[in-house]
Amino acid sequence: QQSANNTDRCFNWFLPANQQRGSGELASIGQMVDRMVTDVGSDPQQVFVAGFSAGGAAAVNLLVTSPERYRAGAIGAGIPFKCADNVGAAFNCLVGVNQSAATWDMLARAAAPVGTTSWPRVSLWQGLSDTVVAPSNRIELVEQWTSLNGIDQTADGTQPIASGGTRSFFRATPAGPALVELNEVMGLGHAWRTAWAADMVTFFGITAAGAPDAGTTGGGAAGGMAGGSAAGGTAGGGAAGGGSAAGGGSAAGGSAAGGSAAGGSAAGGSAAGGSAAGGSAAGGSAAGGMAGGSAGGTLAGGGTAGGGTVSPPPMGCASCSTSGGALWAVLALALLGQRRRS
Repeated sequence: QQSANNTDRCFNWFLPANQQRGSGELASIGQMVDRMVTDVGSDPQQVFVAGFSAGGAAAVNLLVTSPERYRAGAIGAGIPFKCADNVGAAFNCLVGVNQSAATWDMLARAAAPVGTTSWPRVSLWQGLSDTVVAPSNRIELVEQWTSLNGIDQTADGTQPIASGGTRSFFRATPAGPALVELNEVMGLGHAWRTAWAADMVTFFGITAAGAPDAGTTGGGAAGGMAGGSAAGGTAGGGAAGGGSAAGGGSAAGGSAAGGSAAGGSAAGGSAAGGSAAGGSAAGGSAAGGMAGGSAGGTLAGGGTAGGGTVSPPPMGCASCSTSGGALWAVLALALLGQRRRS
């Protein structure tokens, strides 16, 4: 987003206005979802969100405050909901704040619609050598989301991750899907690997056209990754959920879900509101789009994000790195369901 909102063009995830349903940056992203539904007939019941670092924390804000709107989310190097409500407190969150599962649960429920009983499934990703976002945050996130789903914090199983690391999954029933999964990568710093895209798509339960991609099955999630966003092929428009082959196709809604999923055009993908890099998405917002996400680190997208105020971020985009050869947008918002409305 514009530096007028945030000096490092990151999301102000820690501000109260951006932790409220339909407010601030969350409202901007919601407007982009509405625009996709209106313009291209994307299925409003098939909306998924993925975020990294400040974008991971912003994605958590979306999932908590509008749980009926986002079916599932993937959070990379994220922060538990309502860990902070100002810049100073946000720095403490980066180091790691220890709260009980009951406390994290209470903070989330207080911001969700009254009577919420169903929550989005979440896939958590964390490098265990991260020096920007303390790896301990992954434990707090597991506590928050397992508690919201009414399940315990004891993993129901583990498996190796094809691109490296270990996945633990948490289910409500032995045969049910993983409601929460934790992906831990030894030796990885503050980074998001492009190879994770296939695993995330699998967790979301999206099946694209093509042959299944063996070796990237998620923890109990239905469906397998099928060709669209193969490991290492997500930069430059490898589609996930849109049915097109990696390396040029676009996902439903016309955005690349991979190297920079809808809303983040690191290599030519269009913004979630339907605008190309350099233009703002619906609602006057590049939020969910480029925040230090284009190649070379320049800002793509001239829109603001929900009128956020200038604030020196504790989690700057300049400190967010990637591996696998592609720069990812800080928050990648993807409408990956391809079903059209009748």
